[in-house]
Amino acid sequence: MKAFIVCLWIVGLCSSAFAQTEAYWLNPVSGKWSEASKWSTPVYPNRDYPNMGDAYDVTIDAAGADYTITMDIGATLHSLVVDAPSLTLNTFYLRVGSPVEIRTAQLTVEHGGMSVDGDSILHGNVTWNNNGIMDGTGTTYIADDALVKAYGMRVRDRDLVVDGELQVHSKALAMDRGSLTIQSGGVLKTYGIQSYGTPTINVQNGTTNFGLVNIEQAAIIGGDFENHGVIYCENHGATFWGSSFLNDGLMTGRLSVGIGYTFATNYSDTADAVIRGGNVRFRNRTLDYESNIYGVIENPDSLYMEQNVIFHRDHEFYCPVTGNIDGEANITIHGEFTPWTLSGSGATTLTDTAVTTFTWMKLGRDIDNRGLMQWNTSSYSDFDNITMTDCTLHNDASGIFEINAVGLGEIIDESGTGQLVNDGLITKSGTGGIYIRTPVTNNAQILVQQGKMFLAGGGHYTGSYQVDEGVQLGFGGQEKTTVIDDGLTISGPGTVVLSWGQIDVMGALGVEGLLDFDYGVINLNAAVSASTIGLGVTNLGSRIQGVVNVEHEQTWSQFTMLGGTLGGTQPLHITQEMLWQGGTILNTSGIIIEPGATLLTGQASSSENQRILTGLIVNHGVLDSYATPYMEHGHLVNAADGSIVLHGIVYSREADDLIENHGVITAYGGTISAIVDNYGDLNVVSSTLNLSRGTNYNQIQVADGATLAFAGSYTQAPGSVISGAGGVSFDGGTHEPNDAFTLTGAWQVQGNAGVHLHHTFTPSSIDIHSGTLYNDAPQNWNQLMVYDTLSNEEAIHICDSLLVHGGDLLGLGSFEIDTGAEATFEYSCWIGQQFTNHGQITMHGRASYPTPYLAIDQTTVHNASDGEILWSYSYEVMASGEARWINDGRMVMADTYYASWQSFDIDMENHGVIDVDSPYVDFERRYQQYAGLLHIGESSRVRAVTLEIDGGRLAGSGEVEGDVQFGGTGRLEPGESAGKFDLDGNLSIVSTNAVVAIEIGGRMAGSEYDQVAITGDVALGGKLELTLVDEYVPTAGEVFNVITYEGGRSGKFASVDTSAVGPLGDLTLAVLYDYLFNFDEAVVVRVSLVGDANVDDIVDIADLTRLSQNYGRSDYVTWADGDFNQDGIVDIADLTLLSQHYGQAIDMAQVLAQVTPAPGAAGMFMVIMAGANWRRRRVTR
Repeated sequence: MKAFIVCLWIVGLCSSAFAQTEAYWLNPVSGKWSEASKWSTPVYPNRDYPNMGDAYDVTIDAAGADYTITMDIGATLHSLVVDAPSLTLNTFYLRVGSPVEIRTAQLTVEHGGMSVDGDSILHGNVTWNNNGIMDGTGTTYIADDALVKAYGMRVRDRDLVVDGELQVHSKALAMDRGSLTIQSGGVLKTYGIQSYGTPTINVQNGTTNFGLVNIEQAAIIGGDFENHGVIYCENHGATFWGSSFLNDGLMTGRLSVGIGYTFATNYSDTADAVIRGGNVRFRNRTLDYESNIYGVIENPDSLYMEQNVIFHRDHEFYCPVTGNIDGEANITIHGEFTPWTLSGSGATTLTDTAVTTFTWMKLGRDIDNRGLMQWNTSSYSDFDNITMTDCTLHNDASGIFEINAVGLGEIIDESGTGQLVNDGLITKSGTGGIYIRTPVTNNAQILVQQGKMFLAGGGHYTGSYQVDEGVQLGFGGQEKTTVIDDGLTISGPGTVVLSWGQIDVMGALGVEGLLDFDYGVINLNAAVSASTIGLGVTNLGSRIQGVVNVEHEQTWSQFTMLGGTLGGTQPLHITQEMLWQGGTILNTSGIIIEPGATLLTGQASSSENQRILTGLIVNHGVLDSYATPYMEHGHLVNAADGSIVLHGIVYSREADDLIENHGVITAYGGTISAIVDNYGDLNVVSSTLNLSRGTNYNQIQVADGATLAFAGSYTQAPGSVISGAGGVSFDGGTHEPNDAFTLTGAWQVQGNAGVHLHHTFTPSSIDIHSGTLYNDAPQNWNQLMVYDTLSNEEAIHICDSLLVHGGDLLGLGSFEIDTGAEATFEYSCWIGQQFTNHGQITMHGRASYPTPYLAIDQTTVHNASDGEILWSYSYEVMASGEARWINDGRMVMADTYYASWQSFDIDMENHGVIDVDSPYVDFERRYQQYAGLLHIGESSRVRAVTLEIDGGRLAGSGEVEGDVQFGGTGRLEPGESAGKFDLDGNLSIVSTNAVVAIEIGGRMAGSEYDQVAITGDVALGGKLELTLVDEYVPTAGEVFNVITYEGGRSGKFASVDTSAVGPLGDLTLAVLYDYLFNFDEAVVVRVSLVGDANVDDIVDIADLTRLSQNYGRSDYVTWADGDFNQDGIVDIADLTLLSQHYGQAIDMAQVLAQVTPAPGAAGMFMVIMAGANWRRRRVTR
C-alpha cells in the first residue's frame, strides 16, 4: 500500500515546516495509542508537541493473536494502513489527511469515527460495533472481497461505492450529501437509509448480476434515485423520498417510493409496498409482484410510461395502482387500479379483470372500461371531480361504472371535446350529488339509485334511465342546448328535472314520478306526461327562473308552479289540480281549469317567487287563492260553472287587469285591486275583502263577521245589491252607497275617504277612523267611533255607545245620545252641531300637557235631565261664536289627581247638578244657574268671573275664586253639614228671595257651624236661614261669625229665618252687623234675650228706646234697631216681643244696676208695660 503522510510541526516560529515521519505499531501487543513505547518511532506521539507527533504515515501491520489498540486522545494522521489478521480499534477520533487502506482479515472499531480527506479502500471484514462515521472528501470503496458491518453508519461529504457487501443494522445508513452507488454484484443490507441534503442513489445492473438493496425496516432517501438492479424490503413498507425516481430494475417486497413529495406514514406489518411521489419512470417493464403481498403505486405527481406497460395481478393477488400516469405508451390494466391522473398520447384499457377505484381523477387520454370502475366521492371535500381534457370515457358493453357519491362530484370537460359514452351499465348510489358537465351518449342503461345525478353537458339524449324513489335525475346545462329526442325512456318513481340552458323536448316524454322544470328555457314541442309536473319544485337553481313555453297542447293532471314563467301559444289543460305558488303566467291561449279540477294559489316562498298573471286563466272548476297573485295585463275568467275561493290578495299592476266573474266568488278575506266585472255572485264569508276598482258589482253578499272593503272611489251602480250581516270599510276616495246597500255589520271609514249617506242605514257600528262621513238622512246607530270627521245635516241618535277620539262632530243637524247609551270623548274634539245627551258621557282628559279640549262651534251642548257627564283628568271646553252649554242633568268633576283641572271657556247654564270634586274647575265665561246644584267639594277650587246663582244651590266646603251673585231663588249652603265656604272675591245677594243657609252645631267655625269667608266686599240682601243641627242647644251670649269679609259691606239680610231653630225659651239667635260691639268685618249670630237690642243681656228702657226711635221703619233696620223678629220692619210685633221680655236679664246684678229708666220715658214705659201685662222675671239660663 502506498501511503502519504503530511504533517506540520510547529516549533518556535509559525512558518517552520517539518518532514513526514513513518510510524509502525510494535506488535503483537495491545496498548494505548498514546504510549510512545508502542511505536517504532519513540517520539510518536509526542506529548509535548502533539501536532508534530500526529503528522505521521502510520502503519499497523502485525501478525499473530487478536489485539486491541485504544485511542485515549484524538489523532490526525497523514495516512493510515491497517494490515492485520484481527484488530480491535477503540477510537477516540481519528482524522487521516491522505488515503486509507484497510487489509485486515477482521477489523473491529468499537466506537468513534474516522475522517478521511482522500480516497479509501476497504478489504476483508470491517466491523463498527457502534456508530461508524466516515468523514471527509473523496470516495470510500468497499471492495468485492470486503464485508463491512456497522450498527449504524454516517457518511458525510463523500461518495460511497459498494462492490462487496455493506451491512448496517439497528440504525440507518445516514448519507449526508455525496452519493451512494451499489455496483452490479454489490449488496447493501440496511436497517434503513436516512438522507441529509440531496445525495444521489444508484443501484446498478450488469450482464450477469444486479446490484441488490435489501432494506430491513423503513428507508427514506433524499435526492435522485435510479434503480437498475433489485430493491427488496423485508419487513415494514419502505418509503423512498427524493426529487426524482427512475426504475429500470425490480422493486419487490414491502416497498414505498416517494419522489418529490413530503409524506410520512407508519406502515403496519401488513402494509403494502408503495411507490409514492413525484416523477417516476418505467422503461419497458412489467410491474410484477410475485410475493403474497399487495403492491401499491401512489403518486400525486406523475407516473410516466416510456414504453408499453402492463399492470396485472399474479395468482389471486391484485396489483393496485394509485397515482398519476402519463406517457406515450398504451396502458393495459388487469388488476386493482386507483388513478389520480391519466394523460399522454396513449390509451388506457381496463380489462374485464381490472378493478379501478378512485376519489378524483384527471383524464388526458381515452379510457375504455371493460371491467369495474368505482368512483367514490368523499364527504369532507367540496367536490371530488373527474376532469377531462380532449378525451372520451367509454364504458364498454361489459363495463360497469359505479358512482358512489358520499359527497359532491363533477365530471368536468375542460376542452369542450370530452364526452361520456355508455354502452354498458352506469349506476349512481350514495346521497351526494353528481353533476356530469360533459355530453353523455347513453346507448344502454343508467340507474340512479340514490341522491342526485344531473346531466349538465348538453347534447341529445336517448336511451334508458331508471330513477328510484326519492332520487333526482336532471337534464340541462348552463349555456348549453339540451335536446330530449324520441327513444328516451325513463322508468321509476323518482324525480326528473329539466333545468339550465335551453332544453327542447322534441319527443314524447313520460315520467312515472315528478317531472320538474326548474331553470333555463324549456320548449315543449311534444306531449309531456308525469304523475306530477312542477315548475321550480326542486329549485336546483339559486333562484327559480325557469321559462316553460307550451308550444304543443298539453293535458296535465297535477301541476305545481313555484316560480318561473309559463308561456307559449298553446293551451294547457289541468284535469285534477294546479298549485300556483309563484311565477308568471304568460300563456296566451290560457290555462284551462277543467270541470272538477282545482287551481290553488299558495303562499310564495320569497318575494322573488311572486305569482304574476299576464296571460289568460279560464276556470271551469275551483280556483282556490290563498296568496298574492299579481296581474299585469292579465285576464282571469271565472266561467258560469266555475268557483273562485279567495283567501289572499290579487294585486293589479296595470289599468286593464280584469277579473270577469260569471260564476261564484267566495271570499274569506283578501284584496282584489283589479277591475271586477261581476255578473255572477260575490260572497264575502269571513274576514275582509278589499275591492279597489270595479265597474259592476251586481250581487254581493257579506256574511256576519265579514267585511267588504272599498279602496278608492266607489259609487254603487243602479240595480246592484250589497247586502248581508257583514260590515264594510271605505278606504280612500269618495263613496255613495244607495238604498240597496243594506250591510248591517260594522262600517269603517279610513284612508281619508269621503262617504256620503243619503239614506237611512242600520249598521251595528260605524268607525270614522280617517276621513269624513257625510250624512243627510235620519239615522239611529248603535255604536259610533269618530276619530276624524262626522258632518251631519240631519238627526243622528246613538243608541248604545259613542267614542270621539280626537274627532269632530260638525254640520247643521242634531246629535243625540239616547237614554242608556254611553259616550267617551278622548283627546281634542270638535262639536259643530246641536248635541244632546240623555245617556252617560265620559270626558277622558290627560294628566300631563298638552291638555285636550272640546271645541263647541256656534251650537249648543245640552246635557238633558237624564244625562250624566263624568270628567277625568284635565280637559278644556272652549267655545267659538254663539256657543253655550246647558246642563239639566248631572255633571261630575271627580278626579282627585292633584294637577287635574277642567276649564269651561263657554257660557254655562245649569239647571241640573254640577258636582266639583277635582282640584280646579274654571268657568271662564258666564255661569248662570237657574235650578239644581253647584257643589264644590272640600279641597276643590272653582274659578269664575262671576257665578250667577239665580236658582238652585251653591254648596260645599270648597273655594270659589271670583265673584258670586245670588239672584232669584238662589241659595248658598256652606259645608256639607257644617263647614266653611271660601270666596276669593265679592259676594252679592241681589234678590230678596235668595237665601244664605247657615247650620249651627257647635262653637267651632267651619267644623261645627257654617262660615262664609270672603276676601272682598259683601253686598247683603235676601234671607239668612239659620238652623241648629246635631241636637246642639246654644248658650246665652254665644257668638257665631257666620260671614267674614276683608273688604266692605253694604246692605243687610232682608230677613232672618229662625223657624228651623226651634224654641230657645227667652233666648233667640240675633243677627248682628259689623258696627256693633266691635264685631268688625263680620256678620255675627249671637244668642241673646228677645228684645235686647243693644245686646247688653238685659231688656230694659234702652232697648225700648231704640225700638221707639225706629218704630214703623222698613228701610234697612236690624236687630239693633228693634227688629226683634228680624223680618225687616219695626212694628207692633217687635214691641210685643220686647214687652213680653222686658226686664229680663241674664245676670241679676247687672239688671238691677241698670234698671231705672230715664224720667222722660217713664210714663210711656209704664203705659206700655201695663198694657202688655208684663211680669219682671229673672232669666236663669
